[in-house]
Formats: sequence, C-alpha cells, structure tokens
Amino acid sequence: MAKAAEKPKRGNGRGAVRKLPSGRWQWRASVELPSGEVQRVSGTVATKTEAEEALSRVRTDVSRGQFTVSAKTTLEEYIRAWHETKKPHQAATYARSHESMMETHIIPSLGKRRLTSITPRDLEAFTRTSSTAMNAVRRCSVSRWAIP
Repeated sequence: MAKAAEKPKRGNGRGAVRKLPSGRWQWRASVELPSGEVQRVSGTVATKTEAEEALSRVRTDVSRGQFTVSAKTTLEEYIRAWHETKKPHQAATYARSHESMMETHIIPSLGKRRLTSITPRDLEAFTRTSSTAMNAVRRCSVSRWAIP
C-alpha cells in the first residue's frame, strides 16, 4: 500500500502554516524579543500564499532585529510580560522592587502608550521628571529595551 505524499515540514523555529476549518489560513511562529523573552505570534489571512509571506516577513524582521510585538501592544502589556519572564530568575525582594517601580512610576506615566509611539525623547522626558523615575528606569532596564 503506497503512502500519500507527506508534506514537507519546516525546521524548528521556522514557524507553521495551517488551514483553518473556516477556509482561512493561519501562520504561527515563536520569536525571541530583544529582552530574551520568547513570544508566540500568529495571524490569519485569506490565502496560503499570504500566510507564507507573512511568516517570511516575521522571520526576516526578527533576523534583522526589527520585530515588533504588534502595532497595538502597549508599554504596560510589554513590561508586564517582560517582568513575568524575568521574575523566576530573580530574588523575591528584587522582583518585588521591580514590580513596585513599574506600578508606581513607569505604568502610570507611559503604560497606556503603544510601544510604536514611544520615542527616545519620550523616555528622556520621563526620566527628567524625578530622580525616583530615573531610578525606576535603571532598575527595570527600560532604557535597554528595543522599543520599535
């Protein structure tokens, strides 16, 4: 009995494309963000070709260091996700101090802003507001994030 031709698989870390019951196509990939966090991203499009192209664009952007989480991701969403990935590797007191700085200074000031709208000038204005805010930035490594 002859086997049906198996479709070729992508290697690890190269993403996936599949047809949904609705007839649309979904692409998925895991990407490593500049913070070291690995995030799963996906999208749904009308054709398989569009799905392959979207997946290719994501992989290209990641390899160039230009990947953005999404156009709608806010600093608050990003910083909370970042904190959750770092927290298990930190001492409890250190993790609590990061959380306190985020909740007290960073999130109230910039948390509702989309990552794509935050500029270096915005961060400079934020750090000028007070020495406590500057300390929050240093301690939470906001100044080293790759904000698109």
